Amino acid sequence: MMSKKKKKNTRIPHKFLPWIDVRKKYRLSHAQVQMARELGMSPKRFDRLANTEHKPWKVPLPQFIESLYEKKFGKTEPDHVQSIEEMAAEHMARREERKAAKAAEEAAVDDTADSTAEDAEQPSAPRSDAGGEPDVAPNASLDTDANEASEPS
Repeated sequence: MMSKKKKKNTRIPHKFLPWIDVRKKYRLSHAQVQMARELGMSPKRFDRLANTEHKPWKVPLPQFIESLYEKKFGKTEPDHVQSIEEMAAEHMARREERKAAKAAEEAAVDDTADSTAEDAEQPSAPRSDAGGEPDVAPNASLDTDANEASEPS
């Protein structure tokens, strides 16, 4: 009895899901899907473009996409063909890199903020004026207490 290996559960962003559905529904190749994306076509409108039994004069959708691509870009297919799943994996990898960079940046900002907070908590030396004496006013109540203690009652 053979057991199936579980695939790693990779999340596909929502913006790629309609393209996967269209590829399956209209039996398009990865190259044709990529061409349609580069042409700026919407997967929601493929129903209108597709050849149906009621519209036999229409060119089949895969050939229609290829003809538009060749007309606009002057070549029959993209230089580097990627599947939607590969594009989604790259998108998610770039997203994770951005998250990691942002977290590292926030950690660096927090470290500098913590060090400035520690500097602010440490007591500073009394400031002195031009005479070199501290900027503290003499306490008059201490002087009167000392005078009262020296006088007999």
